[in-house]
Amino acid sequence: MTTTRARTGPLTDTQRQLWALSHRVSPAALNLSYALLVAGPLAVDALRAAVSDVVGEFETLRTRYPRRNDVPIAEVHDPEPVDLSRAPVHDLPAAADAAWRHRAACFDLAADPALRVRLLELGGDRRVLLLTLPHIAADGWSLHLLAERLSLAYAARLRDHSPPPTVRTAECLEVAAAQHDWLASAAATAELDWWTDHLASATPPAGPPAPLESTTHRRAIVLPAPLTGELRALARGANVSLYALLLTAFGAVLRLRAPDRPRPVIGTLAANRPTLAAAGVLGAHYNGLLLNPDLTGEPSLAECLFRTANTTVRALDHQRLPYRFVVDELRRRFGWRTGVPDAIFVLDRYPMEALRLAGCAVTGLCQDPFRPVPVVAAADPTVFVREAGERITVTAFGDPAALPGLLATYLDTLVVLCESIETEIGELCWRAEDPAYVPATALGPVTEASPADALSPLGYPEGVR
Repeated sequence: MTTTRARTGPLTDTQRQLWALSHRVSPAALNLSYALLVAGPLAVDALRAAVSDVVGEFETLRTRYPRRNDVPIAEVHDPEPVDLSRAPVHDLPAAADAAWRHRAACFDLAADPALRVRLLELGGDRRVLLLTLPHIAADGWSLHLLAERLSLAYAARLRDHSPPPTVRTAECLEVAAAQHDWLASAAATAELDWWTDHLASATPPAGPPAPLESTTHRRAIVLPAPLTGELRALARGANVSLYALLLTAFGAVLRLRAPDRPRPVIGTLAANRPTLAAAGVLGAHYNGLLLNPDLTGEPSLAECLFRTANTTVRALDHQRLPYRFVVDELRRRFGWRTGVPDAIFVLDRYPMEALRLAGCAVTGLCQDPFRPVPVVAAADPTVFVREAGERITVTAFGDPAALPGLLATYLDTLVVLCESIETEIGELCWRAEDPAYVPATALGPVTEASPADALSPLGYPEGVR
């Protein structure tokens, strides 16, 4: 019998970070896991074939990460049969427990397939579909691609056809190799110079280095539908992104929280797909960025929005340089003690929103919005805003005593942005009341609330390389 020699190559810089972390933190801190309620006549054999099609299409789902000379490498294997396991469950609470176990089970990155699929049978035509991947194999951008391709493959298999082929000029190995070449170029040096100039006047983050892994508390609110509509209309009218608008309100809250730090260092995440070829590739390519919005003086919220949007656009234009290069240079030149910023602010769209299983209703489910979750080197506070359908859910991670005031004040600031954008930042006030929280419903629909239950590590925590 002949065997095909595995294709090998380097990891992306983000994959190297996640590989190193996988040996030091719990799997639940790094696995990406999604639960979806499937109602209708699901063709299980067609789903199994569709999953196999997607695994065959994307090399990243067939990649293992062994060591060679004590250095991790990416090793692409031939497609293998997909294990679509099935198990009966009595109700959604039982499914919630099974979903958490599915998420928390460890992947052996050197040996295990990169996609676990399981069907929980609720009875009748109702099932919960569980999809779990190690973070090294995917990021938010990747999951949208995965959902789209799985939808097309399932529709084709229902007709006993193979899915339409996709022309892809690169896979993760080529993207990683291109990144290594780019890092040795003058363009990378110029980008590092831009970041050090951009952050030269920033006050280094004040807190001590964050623990490598911690179990953090979280609270979540769903923005009222009228407010969500007003925010989207304001962003369109002001010709700014929704992200810049929501970040402006967060920056104003940080200014209220710490008036002596009018230029907070805020971490965020960017997709980091610098080429058209990279846009169609699965894998962990995202990159951490450090934003330093200027909230000095007594600007109006309109002025804060202008400054924040400008800062954000310029940072996104320089998202290619890995986070660790920036932080290492800040330590060397300006004496920064930690790579963890004052705060983290992230916006995404529910990654599985694109999944369609023809003939069935598919509803994303959020996994226990009040269960404490493990995170890696998270800043306090961290705010994760997620769009799901027409709803926006805001999840705050950090000190449980401070979360009510943080969320209430953030909600108030969003309202003021929409109703009176010329209000000066000094006129805002902190509110310590509890806003209306997301109800504690195990596996509730993300179309009602989608609290974040995982955080991608922003960059290399101290001591991890």
